[in-house]
Amino acid sequence: MRKAVGLMLLLLCLVMQVTAGAESEIERLMDSMTLHEKVCQLFIVKPEAILRGADPTKAGAALERGLKRYPVGGLVYFASHLKTPAQTREMIGKAQAFSGKAGQGIGLFLAVDEEGGSVSRFASRLGTTKAPPAAQMDEPAAYEAGLAIGQDLNDYGINLNLAPVADLDFPGISALGSRSFGGDPEKTGRRVAAFARGLLQAGVQPALKHFPGIGSARGNTHLRPARSTRTMEELREAEMLPFQAGISAGARIVMAGHAHFPEIDKQAPASLSAKIITGLLREELGFPGLVMTDALNMKPITRDHSSGEAAVRAVLAGNDLLLMPANLTNAVKGVMKALDTGRISEGRIDESLRRILELKQEMNLLP
Repeated sequence: MRKAVGLMLLLLCLVMQVTAGAESEIERLMDSMTLHEKVCQLFIVKPEAILRGADPTKAGAALERGLKRYPVGGLVYFASHLKTPAQTREMIGKAQAFSGKAGQGIGLFLAVDEEGGSVSRFASRLGTTKAPPAAQMDEPAAYEAGLAIGQDLNDYGINLNLAPVADLDFPGISALGSRSFGGDPEKTGRRVAAFARGLLQAGVQPALKHFPGIGSARGNTHLRPARSTRTMEELREAEMLPFQAGISAGARIVMAGHAHFPEIDKQAPASLSAKIITGLLREELGFPGLVMTDALNMKPITRDHSSGEAAVRAVLAGNDLLLMPANLTNAVKGVMKALDTGRISEGRIDESLRRILELKQEMNLLP
């Protein structure tokens, strides 16, 4: 008995030492970073954002220089970036290699939207697995789709899939159509969780979108502001359940949508709302992972805010990753100015950066 207890204590000490070592490695890395490097890690952008007009389908000297100027946290690819399998492998492989030489040598989140159905960047251009629309998948099919898509993406060097859609479908209101797994919270939650597990099994991080759910919002947030009349209680009883299921399945990233929920926050869309990001997702749901905005170049954001102001508001709301600002240079300048004036504290940036680096460490993306 004593030997068994002693062995358990020894194993516990070893685990604690490993954990402490990982934490200290991250702290040392953060201490060595400039404020500009820290801020840049919060952004995931299209290659065009850092290329100064160079061909975004080629990862050459222009991309290497761009990553040194702006050592961003990640790059996101669309169908227009994908020409052939060989070109895509070279482009993605070189981007990750260049990141090892830029800034502090921190690797990149390399992302794509590959949901299945109509949103299938790789499948449509490169002939990888074309999964059916989410609306046609049951739980086993969702797992198989996530696994097959994840294996394809991993093979190309993609490590982050901006999927699955965890929004409930509200027929007659939702602009999602077949992109949603359905309108039943329990069934949708099981399918979201299954798709996420498949991706994780293949070594690709899922991003659950679009918190707290855009299915009840009238309007398409790609084109114009969209509003939902749902109350906090209604969200708790329905829309939040698929997100909770995906988080329980191991998803470490949640994307916040741009829909307005005036019953919760009369001023800001969900992606810029501290009441929703910090209050609802962080504090009520207890989500410890990364919160990512939906693309900040979309009309509901650019209509009301400059790139700099949108980035600042996103950080203040509690987001960790800022996706595709309309102008990266101005977005970075906006956050840097807010740090200089005290509107944002360096501690707030460090809070997000630590979460980013912890996940990147698990993904073997740290130097």
